[in-house]
Amino acid sequence: MTESRAKSRTDAWSAWRWIWTAGVCYLVLGIALFASVLFAADDRVLSERGTDLFAQFAHYHPFGFREFRQGNLPLWNPHLFCGLPYFGGLQSALLYPPNALFMFLPPHRAFNILIVLHAVLAGTGMFAWARQRRLLPVAAGYAGLAAMLGGAYFLHITPGHFPTLCAMAWTPWILMALEGWPAERPPRRLLGGMAAVALQILAGHPQTVYYTALAAG
Repeated sequence: MTESRAKSRTDAWSAWRWIWTAGVCYLVLGIALFASVLFAADDRVLSERGTDLFAQFAHYHPFGFREFRQGNLPLWNPHLFCGLPYFGGLQSALLYPPNALFMFLPPHRAFNILIVLHAVLAGTGMFAWARQRRLLPVAAGYAGLAAMLGGAYFLHITPGHFPTLCAMAWTPWILMALEGWPAERPPRRLLGGMAAVALQILAGHPQTVYYTALAAG
């Protein structure tokens, strides 16, 4: 029993070592790809001007977190039409932990960092899921690159679909937890899957949650 547990822990450590290594590689790649915008002295954002990020989210997110800094919970947005629900509108994503960057950084910096980090998260999650399915590291690495830089994900950057990018990044982690739970039933896999589902919901794009639920089903 002791030897079996020790082997299981060794295998788990080896798996996570591969995942961390892949995540670092994807992070270096993401920084290299977007360095001209990430380290720009002006307020450039990883999105084309006139798209959703500039028309909506560049105003939407700073408003909510500015209210947060002042000690207010913004239930209502008075700046759109005759007013719209804000906190209950989901896309505000006020409770999504990574969005706390908007409280400490200029909006353009926060958007750029979060877009890159979520692309890395998507690629790393796909790598981890592929390794769980017994793919070799090279094949799993290619799968992560396809998730991170493929059209299904990457092309949402140009039109500025910010909540979509945040929510999609959690999909491979959810599917990995779902497939791994019946085989081993470790509590950490169940808790990790629950956390990934919660974060995807809080990211503010209900359609992605729905599509992920369909895929999970």
